[in-house]
Amino acid sequence: MVESFRERLERVDPSIRQAMIGEALDVLLQSSLKSFASIPKVSKWAREKELVSWFVIEHLLPLVKEGGILVHPGQVGIDVAVPQHRTPGNPRKNPDVCKDVVIWSYPDMTCWNEEGIANVHPISVIEWKSLNKRDRPTQRKSKMKTFTEYDLPWLQKTVQSVEEFVGYGVLADVTNERIELACVRTRGTGGGIITQLDWFKTAGGPDLCL
Repeated sequence: MVESFRERLERVDPSIRQAMIGEALDVLLQSSLKSFASIPKVSKWAREKELVSWFVIEHLLPLVKEGGILVHPGQVGIDVAVPQHRTPGNPRKNPDVCKDVVIWSYPDMTCWNEEGIANVHPISVIEWKSLNKRDRPTQRKSKMKTFTEYDLPWLQKTVQSVEEFVGYGVLADVTNERIELACVRTRGTGGGIITQLDWFKTAGGPDLCL
């Protein structure tokens, strides 16, 4: 019987659990993004929903394997709820928010505990923004602004509050009928966080100006 990733985590010192999870997720995302970017031609009109669907179904789920961090398709959710950060302007007592791609520790998890409180966190969120032929310059600028001023800060804040969590922000451009990618990765490092721009980037991937 192959030892599960979770069983291996239980055997190691808690001080290195964060690094083990981060490294396993990095390998998973590098492989799936590289496969995704290899699609020879796509519609220049494809939107975020189409891209996320293709990515998960054709390139992430095939990497499910016994003994890995992703052992069951039910660990992956598309546009599902996760705990939201509380803010003074948010009137909800226990807010949740839907995110593009979510990876859970176990299959069929949700963000709600037995009392219906949203305090169960996934191990990863992959946020997406897409650029396509339909976007006018003002729309592209607005999408970039949301990506850099909301999506990425949300991932960074989650990394700060959830120890076993890694966040990825994927910017995809299909304007030239190819999938050009730039991916930002943010993860914890024993008390601090590191955000790496262009952690994964194709040759013609969009530029990130933060």
